[in-house]
Amino acid sequence: MVKVEAPEIVESWGVGTKPIYQLDDLYVKSIRVPSDPIQVDSDTTMRYAVTIYARSDNTDVIYVGNQNSQVYPLDPGTSVTIMKCSLSKIYLKAAVSGDWASIAAGGI
Repeated sequence: MVKVEAPEIVESWGVGTKPIYQLDDLYVKSIRVPSDPIQVDSDTTMRYAVTIYARSDNTDVIYVGNQNSQVYPLDPGTSVTIMKCSLSKIYLKAAVSGDWASIAAGGI
């Protein structure tokens, strides 16, 4: 029998977040997105790919961008993948404050 250890669970209960489940090369987080820009995370690790999914039960668009401009629209139920970027460089804002985005990043 091979023993498989469970990943370490890092909990973050800051404003607008749910628990973060993180392995060395996998990062998953859900964010309640306000109408003012919010940084996805302060993690500066370069990721091979970051996928942002606007939950299908959202009421309106979530915008994706950088610190200065969030203009790429994600309709409810859609996603975008950003290649070779750190989470700290990605910002979100919601057309309707309180909608949710899910983030999955991998490949350090």
